[in-house]
This record gives sequence, structure tokens and C-alpha cells, in this order.
Amino acid sequence: MQYAEAERIDVAAIPVIDLTDIAAGGPAMSAIGRQMLAAAEGIGFFYIRNHGIPASLIDAVFAVSARFFGEPPGRKQEVQ
Repeated sequence: MQYAEAERIDVAAIPVIDLTDIAAGGPAMSAIGRQMLAAAEGIGFFYIRNHGIPASLIDAVFAVSARFFGEPPGRKQEVQ
């Protein structure tokens, strides 16, 4: 199987999608979905802002992730 060569992009080219209006549903949610789809299909990545997830929870998740990935390979393979 052959894979396409990865293309370098400027980090500033990665779209930032604002989720402020997602709770409104309807057209706002559809527009956000279209933005996410376009970004995923076009560049392959996107950032989100105004998602409402507390910084303390994000920090805790990163800490757990760092601990997990710091484990030896055998230990990580036990997790399914």
C-alpha cells in the first residue's frame, strides 16, 4: 500500500471553529458541522474555541495521558 506524502502546512492555516452558538442548535449547529467537515476533509485538523470545557478538566486529562504514555510498552498493551 502506498501513502501520499504528508504536506507541510503553516499552523496559522488550521481553522479555528467557534462553538459558542452550538447550544442554539438548528442552523447554527449545522453551520458548525459544515465548518468541521470542511476542515477535516480539507486540512485534516481544526481547533475549537468556546467549547465550555473547564481548563481544570483539560489539565487533568493531559496529566492522565502523560502518566499513561510514560508507562512501559508492556503496561500500555494491557489496556484495551
